[in-house]
Amino acid sequence: MTALIWLVFAGLAVAAVGFIVWPLVRSVPSEHMDRRTAALAAHRARLLEIEEGESDGAPPGSDIGREARADVARAVLRDLDLAAAPGREHSEEPRLRPRRGAAVVLCVAVPVLAAALYVWLGEPGALYPTASPGVQVERLLEEAESIARAGGNRLEGEPARLIERALALAPDHRKALWFAAIAALHEDRAEVARDRLERLRGLGPLDEDETRMFERLMSEAVARLPDP
Repeated sequence: MTALIWLVFAGLAVAAVGFIVWPLVRSVPSEHMDRRTAALAAHRARLLEIEEGESDGAPPGSDIGREARADVARAVLRDLDLAAAPGREHSEEPRLRPRRGAAVVLCVAVPVLAAALYVWLGEPGALYPTASPGVQVERLLEEAESIARAGGNRLEGEPARLIERALALAPDHRKALWFAAIAALHEDRAEVARDRLERLRGLGPLDEDETRMFERLMSEAVARLPDP
C-alpha cells in the first residue's frame, strides 16, 4: 500500500512539473504578422472603400476612381519593391527559443520545494497514522495477508517483515502472533515459531478450532527443532 501511495505521489509530481515545464521547452512561432502581409491587407481595404464609394453614387470609371486606384497600385508596387530589396527582412519573426535551462531548474526545484513544504507544514506520518496503534496493526496485517495471498499464501519475505512491524506495535496481538508463528515456520525458524505459539497460549484459552491449529503448528515447530 505504501509503495502504491508513493507511486501516486510521483505521478502527480511528474504531471505538475510537466504542466509547468512544457511551455518552456517547446518552440512556438511569433504571432507578429510580417510587413508585406500587413501592407497588402491595408491596400485591399482601400480598394474596397473605393468600390463602395462608386456604388454610393460616383460613376464607375470616373477620374476620382481611376486616380484612387492608381494611387493604390503605386503603393502596392512601392511596398513590394521595399520588401524585395536586399538586406530587408520581410519574413515572419523567428521562432521563440525554448528555455531549457529554466525547465531543468524547475524540474528539480518543484519536487524539492513540495517535499520541503510537506515536511514543514504537512503530516509525513499520515501514511501510517499514529493516532491509533491498533489501526496501524490491522493495516499492516491486512497488507501482509494481501501480499501472501498473491504469492501462494506464503508469509516469508515482505509479509513477515510487515508482521514483525505489527508485533513491535502490539506484542500481544493475537492475530499478529498467529501470523508470526506461521511466517516463522515458512522461513524455517522453528524456535521463533514455538516462542510465538507459547506467548499466544499464555494470553488466554483457545476455542476448539484454535486449539487444533495450535497443536498442529506446535507439533510442526517442535519437529523442526534441532536435537538437544
